Amino acid sequence: MNVLAITTFDDTLQVALKKDNYFVSTIIKADFRHSVSLVPLIQKTCEKNEIKIKDLNLLALTRGPGSFTGLRIGMAALKGISTALNIPMVSMSSLDLIEKAVEFYPGIILPIIDARKQRFYTAIYDHGNKISEEMDVNAKDIETKLQNYSKILLTGQDSIKFLEEFKDSFKGEIVVDSQIRNYGQLLIEFALEKQAKNEVDDIGQGPTYIRKSEAEINRLKIKQAAN
Repeated sequence: MNVLAITTFDDTLQVALKKDNYFVSTIIKADFRHSVSLVPLIQKTCEKNEIKIKDLNLLALTRGPGSFTGLRIGMAALKGISTALNIPMVSMSSLDLIEKAVEFYPGIILPIIDARKQRFYTAIYDHGNKISEEMDVNAKDIETKLQNYSKILLTGQDSIKFLEEFKDSFKGEIVVDSQIRNYGQLLIEFALEKQAKNEVDDIGQGPTYIRKSEAEINRLKIKQAAN
């Protein structure tokens, strides 16, 4: 089973490949230039491991939330491969993936993705269970949702930035895991589980946007001004 997985939800770019019984993964700081880096890195990964794209059996990616541009590029690239070569594709919530890397933590977990403008994408997880919706919040927004907890884990490379906004709002203990993790193998395992249950993505699946893009906001402002 040959599986290709990518993540494009933040300023890093990860491309992972499972070929038969071994696994390889590359992580680069893309600085949100996924349009330049993604396809060449996919091609390089396949060529280096002597596999043709047409010989892939499954594609996996994160669908968001996260960088609008990164998510669009990642989805477009893999959906193009999926459609052209009839390869099934599975997408996973970016927040679910970040949380899954530390799901062994015995308590409340908040995976953090920087949404800019002093706001963050997150959800609340309790012992592996997602107990909130996916949110676009600032520190004040989420304070009341956590008032019954005495200890939480912030995880994801943007968690330090969130901590600066949040530390004065939460009165309990805060543990921070801000390292850049290799998510490829977890994403591939998730995709294989979904495929085994015949739960692959529909061709209409697109990125998950919690917030409207700047272009959408501007169009709405223009429309409201015209009325």
